Amino acid sequence: MNKKKQIVVIGSGIPDMISKMAIGLRKKGHETIFISLVKNQETDFLKKAYDRIISFDVKFYKINLFNLPRIFLYGIKKSFKILKLFSEIKKLRPFVVISVATPNWLCFLARKYFKNYPFVYFPFDIRSFSYKDRKEALSFGIPNFELNAEKYCFKNADGIIHKGGEDELNFLNDQVLGEKIKIKCPAINIFPYCLRELMVAVNGKNKLSRENKEIHIVYVGHIPLDETWSRGMEAITKQGIYLHLYGKTANLTKEEDSKRVEGLYPSNNKFLCIHEQVPQENLSKEVSKYDYGIYGYKIIGDKRDETDTGNKLASYLEAGLPIITFDNSGAANNILKKYNVAVIIKRSQLRNLKKVLKKNLSKNLMKNIPRAREELGIEKNIPRLENFFEQVAIYKKRKGN
Repeated sequence: MNKKKQIVVIGSGIPDMISKMAIGLRKKGHETIFISLVKNQETDFLKKAYDRIISFDVKFYKINLFNLPRIFLYGIKKSFKILKLFSEIKKLRPFVVISVATPNWLCFLARKYFKNYPFVYFPFDIRSFSYKDRKEALSFGIPNFELNAEKYCFKNADGIIHKGGEDELNFLNDQVLGEKIKIKCPAINIFPYCLRELMVAVNGKNKLSRENKEIHIVYVGHIPLDETWSRGMEAITKQGIYLHLYGKTANLTKEEDSKRVEGLYPSNNKFLCIHEQVPQENLSKEVSKYDYGIYGYKIIGDKRDETDTGNKLASYLEAGLPIITFDNSGAANNILKKYNVAVIIKRSQLRNLKKVLKKNLSKNLMKNIPRAREELGIEKNIPRLENFFEQVAIYKKRKGN
């Protein structure tokens, strides 16, 4: 991909990992365009990632029969702007179109609209991994059309990007999707790579633990509210370990995200510290004062843990923090073990985490982080993506629409 190409990304609340990818592509001279369904919060970061942002700025509604009248009225109100934006979209000539799920129905519509262009499906979260079967998915409020859209995208994409292990797509859940799906198009798995501009110095001088001699752990990202996570939080803080939570939930403002967790975690627990949402550009500096980043803290694991990775892994490395993961986090651990930057524990050890960490001092792992950041830098891995896009374009040409 020596010639400048137009790369179009479509999504609702776009994950920071994908914006980092866009920054890397833009550095290589490609034109990056983001088509956003909703109003995004991290405007400054997005402007660094994309040459152009086409945003519908729609209010996010969960699609169900109750909300259909609201969605209809809202569409009428926004009709002039929508028509104007579609006129702008029609002028695009993308080399590839990358549509990010969830929601999958948006990817389904993107595939239909851009049917003449190479279409890359990026299921940032593969819904079918989260449930035992379709009945369970429906019981959690996931509509049939959303599950069918995921199946459609896997079957009809010209290329697939996924963030789990290399073999992740071999384990798609046919009990949810309704059939066994064999991926025929080009596919690439990418790690949540680090961005050089976000890296801070690796040292222990600014640590809070230097002041109070206690261990400080940080968790960034979506804060789940179910019991398995609450019990994990209790197991950590009961040992006198400080757990700092920086919530960030897609499609929610900083205020909405804070309100979401308000009252659901005990306010009298001095070892639990819930912080306001921090922009991606400032996050690594903010959390570098802690001793470890934790990948998750739920007391009971599930199938999704084995295949998943997340941008928080890169955020911790950018902040110079060793990472605590569970032994069933297969895809993440395969990478982290290679560079010796993680403390890998069994879930049963969460209740004895303080003893485990005293045997795995953060300073002994921190010295390995510079090499890991270099190898896992987005700039170093952009050529893999460029080569993948070329393969997708060839596949599309051979296959047709």
